[in-house]
Amino acid sequence: MKRIFPSILFLMISLLLFSCSPSPERPEEEHNPNNTPETPQVLEEMEEELLNLMHDLDSIEGIQVAMLEEENEKMEEDMEESYVLKSEEDEVVLAEEHDEGEEETKENGVDVQRLIHEHQLIGILLGAEDIEGNLDLDELPPADMEALWFELNNLIDELHRKWNVLEPELQKAKVDRSDIEEFEEQLDRLSLTVLDQEIMESLFHSNQLTFLLAKYRGNFDDDLPNEIPKMKFYIRESVLLAANDNFVEAVDAVESAQELEEQIRHILIKEDAEDVVQKFQLSIDDLIHELNNEDFYLTQIKAPIVIKNIMLMDETFSAH
Repeated sequence: MKRIFPSILFLMISLLLFSCSPSPERPEEEHNPNNTPETPQVLEEMEEELLNLMHDLDSIEGIQVAMLEEENEKMEEDMEESYVLKSEEDEVVLAEEHDEGEEETKENGVDVQRLIHEHQLIGILLGAEDIEGNLDLDELPPADMEALWFELNNLIDELHRKWNVLEPELQKAKVDRSDIEEFEEQLDRLSLTVLDQEIMESLFHSNQLTFLLAKYRGNFDDDLPNEIPKMKFYIRESVLLAANDNFVEAVDAVESAQELEEQIRHILIKEDAEDVVQKFQLSIDDLIHELNNEDFYLTQIKAPIVIKNIMLMDETFSAH
């Protein structure tokens, strides 16, 4: 019995020490029982490419005007060159004047950037999101518009390739099959409208695709609430609708953006962003006022201010 007692005592002490020792650290999966995947980089790439595509599409009318002006200038130059003077002296004077005029044309030329800006519908709006498009202004206007549309169709091809990468990630994140199919349908529509060189329809389809990508964010572990990109979608949609004189639906789109802001307002206030909330609400009121007045020019001025305030919300969430 004397030998058994120390053995039992030793066993009890060992068990006590084992129970008090720290348990091994749990793997990361156990810390995050839901194991929600992070937002795929390709999703963000597609968002940016769609916005750049919209900028390029919105630039086409201005580019066409620039091509027409350049053609008219060339015709005038050709007419001057074909004019023959009888006097040799006058011919020298004309030649000197022509050289001076040609130099001035080269210096001034056709201001493509100005013409694009004047004819864009949502260019300033996209600029508020730091979107500048893929077109190189130094190479504009192109020799013919078909070359430009060829580039845009190449961008569509790239979107299809990236969608092929994103779709499996959406399935892993258990995105509803109907939402996936809706994207595929919209992408097919966009492909056909760009092929048919239909600018306005392509703008609407591109914008709708940005909404679906924003919707997918809700299935991933993302610091940015998907309400933010959805709000941007609705503001862009409102301007496109107003450009088609559909001001009633444009107001509805702005109000949808307002409702989304209300869903995240408590978070913004908690993050000491009350001033951002106030600026957003005032800019929304101004935009709705211009839409109710059916003033598209002022709508183009007010809408980018709303986008800038949404970008401030974006920065608020990114900082935490």
